[in-house]
This record gives sequence, C-alpha cells and structure tokens, in this order.
Amino acid sequence: METEKKTSIFNSIKSFIIQNIKILIFILVLIFSIFIFLQLYSYYNISKVKKNSIEFYKTEKITDDLSLELNLENISNQNDFYAVLSKLKLANLNIENNNYEASFEIYKDILTSKKLDNTYTSMLAINAAYNFLDLSFKNLISDRKQKIDFLINLIDDDLENYIGNKQELIFLSSILFLDDEMKYKNDKNLLQQYENIKNNEKISSSIKERLKKIHEYLLHI
Repeated sequence: METEKKTSIFNSIKSFIIQNIKILIFILVLIFSIFIFLQLYSYYNISKVKKNSIEFYKTEKITDDLSLELNLENISNQNDFYAVLSKLKLANLNIENNNYEASFEIYKDILTSKKLDNTYTSMLAINAAYNFLDLSFKNLISDRKQKIDFLINLIDDDLENYIGNKQELIFLSSILFLDDEMKYKNDKNLLQQYENIKNNEKISSSIKERLKKIHEYLLHI
C-alpha cells in the first residue's frame, strides 16, 4: 500500500513535469538570463567607474585650462562619484579664472541634485560658502550675499558637527554686507548673534576665537 502511494506521487510529479516542461525550461532560461544580465551590468558599471577614475586622475597632469575643462566636463556628464569630483574641480577652476557665476551654478547643480546625503551636501555647501565669502571680502558684489545665503541654507541644522561653521558663516556674511563697519557696535542683532555663538557649547573654541578677534576689532574702530 505504501509502495503504491509513493509510486502514485512519483507518477504525478513526472506527469506534471512532462506537461509543463516547456514552461519550466522557459522559467529556468529566464532566471539564468536575468542572472547573466545582472552580472554583465555590474561588470559594465565597475569597468565604467574604473575608466572614469583613470580619466579623472589623468586630469591632474593637464596644465592647459581649456583642455582640463573639456576633460572634466566629459567626466562630469557621467553618473558616478568621479562625476561629482569633476564638477567640484570645475567649480574651483572657474573661481581661479574669475568665472564666479559659472562656479556658483556648478555648486548649485551638485548641491540640489539629491544625489548626496545631508552630510556631504552640508560639507560641500560650507566649502562653497567659505569660498564665496572669501571672494566677497576681496571684491564686494551686492548679489553675492544672496548666493552665500543660498549655500548657508543648505547646511543641515541637525548636523551638530556643522553648527559652528553655519553660525560663523551667517555672522561673517552679515558683517561683510554692513553698509558701514562702524555700525557693528550699535547693531543689536549682530551683537546678540555673537553672544549666542560665544555661549553655544556645540561650537568649537577655534571658531569662537576667530570671531572674538573680529568682534573686538569692530568694537574699537
């Protein structure tokens, strides 16, 4: 009885396989094809990234600005980490060549692309804001404050490591665009802002020391 039962089950399985053999073969081929495709796609992406990394590091040896820009633009059109690095290098190249508007647009494209997490976005926004703040000290242009404020606003308030940088940038930007430095000592908002920074335990002593020197200088001019 038991033997007959096993035979019946075996025959049922055999019959099912025979009746559905084409479907089973199709499913197996499909699974295998998908596996092969994923492997090839992965290999293609890895190869592409390797190629872009080689091309990116080759740009270190290019001395001609035009050739460098063309090479960086080509890499920046890809969709990987080296594309971001190339865009950052392009932004710096434009700053060096006094193409500030082009540099800002590149920073803006990187920071608003949603390809970076908040930490990297904040870090790059800080770097860009300091760059444009430094440029403004050298050559004050009224619309540059809007660009600096735009970059500052991209710094995530929830990231404690960057609180000091953000507050420093806000403070320096406000001072820079005063109509007259003499007004600082009577500007209640700026003086309160300085006090808030000085008393904030989350802000590093190095930032506080930098701002203290500026604060004391402006009080005595």
